[in-house]
Amino acid sequence: MDNGDHEPVQARSITPVVAIVVAGVVLLAGIIAGAVVLSSHGSSRSQPSVPVVRTTVKRPATTSTTVPSTFAQLFAADSSGVVRVDSTGCSAADVGTGFLVGPNLIATAAHVVAGSANVTLRGAQSTSVGQVVGIDTLSDVALIRAESPLTGHVFTFAVHSPPVGTPVATIGFPEALPITLTQGTVSALDRSVQFEDGITRSGLIQTDAATNPGNSGGPLLTTSGTVVGVVEGGLSNANGISYATDAAVARPLLVGWRQSPQPVTLASCGVPTGGPNVQSALQLVQSWATALATGDWATVRQIDPALTQTSDANLAAGYGGLKESTIAYVSGTPINLDVASIAYEDVGQGARTNVYCYQLTTDVAQGTLTVLSTRQATRPPIIGWVDPSSVSNVIATC
Repeated sequence: MDNGDHEPVQARSITPVVAIVVAGVVLLAGIIAGAVVLSSHGSSRSQPSVPVVRTTVKRPATTSTTVPSTFAQLFAADSSGVVRVDSTGCSAADVGTGFLVGPNLIATAAHVVAGSANVTLRGAQSTSVGQVVGIDTLSDVALIRAESPLTGHVFTFAVHSPPVGTPVATIGFPEALPITLTQGTVSALDRSVQFEDGITRSGLIQTDAATNPGNSGGPLLTTSGTVVGVVEGGLSNANGISYATDAAVARPLLVGWRQSPQPVTLASCGVPTGGPNVQSALQLVQSWATALATGDWATVRQIDPALTQTSDANLAAGYGGLKESTIAYVSGTPINLDVASIAYEDVGQGARTNVYCYQLTTDVAQGTLTVLSTRQATRPPIIGWVDPSSVSNVIATC
């Protein structure tokens, strides 16, 4: 911090004793002032392992951070901790939002992951398969554990509800678009609303910050970066009205699941349990698809031995335009699996979405798969990157 240079005040006459006393007082004042500066600029938002309330922590000046004062600063500083949640069920897929509350823990809305057969987490720098370790459909809150750590800003929660009129913003992936910030104000508190799933939820924060499908599960934030709510969504017949689960409700649930995880069994999609299950097979296929989309050719060859002799250059030529790929279960057993891949591509013709149908055999124990056949179900491709839920009818044709 640059405190500037100040000219010394010149005393006309002062005795050495008084000078010493004055110098001591000035030094003490400087120490106190320094402590205040450190206290006010120290941040507790640096990667806590569990969701915690923001507190004041003294840190060396070299590690202190400035709390954002505008939403533009907030987005630049904290959006790395907002995660896209791809949730695929049985012949269906959807996109939601989550946010980091620990190095490998993501908070989201329960309805984003309810009934999932596979959960994929896409952070700013990495992608991981997710496991739901806590869910409360009444409060519409869930906690996901990433199979591998995701890097990014870790958020903290407010203790009290924000007053009506407080400026707020949410960061998420509306309609599966790239990460987006919208802002508004808290327009009401303690609302009770019945949603499309038939559940009436109470104690909700109402806001006029715009939310759309895909925003659900994202953080509702003040300019300081504090989470005051988990985005629930809006009503289909209303404009300028959205809701969020109050942080005072969400935080205790998330802390409880962190301390005592309650893993949720993913949807079986009618496949009998016992032995290697369909979820393990789906996770293997998703890891393969993610490796193709991120250019991790070593992992691609490890999972798909048929590509062992394919050079990096040829793999890049064949898959370099693939940006994201989400696997949805269609039918079959873990050994003989039918899946759909919702692929976001850019091969020089602009962004487009394709659905590919795959028949595969998987060996979960060995961590390998074999592609038996593939078919492109979208002809022509869909222009732009679309919400996977909008291609459910195409997925059903696989």
